[in-house]
Amino acid sequence: MNNFLYVFLGSGLGGCLRYGLMLGLRKYNFILPIHTLFANVIACLFLGLTMGYLMQHTQNSSLKFILAIGICGGLSTYSSFSYEVIQQMESGDWLNVFIYSLGTFILCLLCILLGLWIVKTGFKF
Repeated sequence: MNNFLYVFLGSGLGGCLRYGLMLGLRKYNFILPIHTLFANVIACLFLGLTMGYLMQHTQNSSLKFILAIGICGGLSTYSSFSYEVIQQMESGDWLNVFIYSLGTFILCLLCILLGLWIVKTGFKF
């Protein structure tokens, strides 16, 4: 039962972070839905850092449920991404469909790898 509570609390925080990001970025007039892209990229970097740390330093499953499943799950948003791609397709904006879809996929994978690499190498900021 505790794991459900950890996920609940983490996802609520992640959702609030995503909403704040949307509010902060919507005042700018971007062609692409940059707030969703940023949310997904930030969540992937955070997930890479979190999982890299957890794999090396601890088997504390409560941190995994709060951080990886909860916060990252609440912050990232595949459903919004998919809906925005459909909207672009319906408007015939095929170049942005391609840029946004491929860009999101590549950036998110790279952010996961970057997070894992940072933890593995002990990179200091």
